[in-house]
Amino acid sequence: MVGRRHRAWVKDLFQQLATDLGAPDPPLLAAQHLMLYDGATVAADLGSYPDAARAARNAAERLIDSAG
Repeated sequence: MVGRRHRAWVKDLFQQLATDLGAPDPPLLAAQHLMLYDGATVAADLGSYPDAARAARNAAERLIDSAG
């Protein structure tokens, strides 16, 4: 339950940030960022990719650039 509420909060945060950025499709950009967030979190947790946060940030920046 707590995990679901946190994930919903993160998704809402991403959508608000996308809206504030003026993205043409804030729900889509938020969903894309949520996927990056989930993937980086799992990769870092499993220890399979210690540079997951940096890779996710790079991908997020590219998504933002292409959305605007």
